[in-house]
Amino acid sequence: MSIAKPRLQDLSPDLQYQVWQRQQMSGRAFYLLLVPFVAYLAIPPVNAWVDSYIGVKRSVVIEDHRSLPGELPAALKSSPQKGAVIAGFTVTSPYGDRSDRAAYLPPGASLFHLGTDLATPIGTDVYAMGTTTVECWTDSGGGGLVAEVTSSDIPNYRFQLLHLADCFAGEHAPGDVIAQSGDSGIGAAHLDIRQEERVSGQKVPPYNGYIEWALTGKAPFGAPGLLVDKIKDSEGLSLAAYLDPVGIPTIGYGATTYPDGTPVRMGDRITQPEAEELLQWHMDKAAAQVEALVEVPLATHEKAALTDFTYNVGGDALAQSTLLQKLNQGHKEAAAKEFQRWVHGDGGKVLPGLETRRQENAKMFRGEL
Repeated sequence: MSIAKPRLQDLSPDLQYQVWQRQQMSGRAFYLLLVPFVAYLAIPPVNAWVDSYIGVKRSVVIEDHRSLPGELPAALKSSPQKGAVIAGFTVTSPYGDRSDRAAYLPPGASLFHLGTDLATPIGTDVYAMGTTTVECWTDSGGGGLVAEVTSSDIPNYRFQLLHLADCFAGEHAPGDVIAQSGDSGIGAAHLDIRQEERVSGQKVPPYNGYIEWALTGKAPFGAPGLLVDKIKDSEGLSLAAYLDPVGIPTIGYGATTYPDGTPVRMGDRITQPEAEELLQWHMDKAAAQVEALVEVPLATHEKAALTDFTYNVGGDALAQSTLLQKLNQGHKEAAAKEFQRWVHGDGGKVLPGLETRRQENAKMFRGEL
């Protein structure tokens, strides 16, 4: 009596992983023998095969859509889709469902891609994201030379870089080259970036902000601590309510309302942890408003500049601004010049602090910071 083999897509994620792990141990050699047979296929399908079936250093689940809050504002926390361009490189295969490529996969192999593929030429530099530790190892299942990356600036996640030409193990300072993309393992030249939770080891969709950071060496202002620090420097901190330059009761790091919509009132007091929570909530809200209002593609630094601007003036002001109008018409330089109009306080007086902040907004928007 034989038992019909279940399809992975019909099982729960936990059972998918158990089946996938057993097949990885017993069937990998068999499937590697098929590589010459399928060599006539186009390279993208071959890469799809490999990236769905390569070995991994630690246990992971096949599908996990969870993410941890607080690392990036919404504008930088999304995962890129196929065809998106990040740091000049096109996404050829995003994280997620690959049922449309099932014909190219070995029977029972995962229909989920656990990383994001970018079309990087051999020798493309990959940079440290903050203070970074790199461990190098070889994946015999097809992933080739792999860099295992952790960063003290990104405490909740670790990363894997696959198919490398070079990997530089050890401790690295921010902006150091830690690896170079290649075509090691099976498949054409490309870089497969994977992101996972440090504690559980569960894969999550790689975030735009981290991918751009790794490929440019420049930390996005939305990266952990960076946009936060800029807003803190600009707003200052007060645990007691005060009147801002236009006469609005304000508290913490420039907050004028609480998450439930209640306005700040004179006489209010909060604690330092409450100020931090308010900052994060308003920053995420500002990022979401930028995403909702802007109709043209934005680079990470452009999103960060608009997030800081919206945090300061509010989503309604952005929605009604000529800055947004020009931006949505595709006139980015004209939009950048609009920041300088937002420098007035009560009575129309130009405020030096706002002048400085708008100059920084414009520079950030242009990628000059």
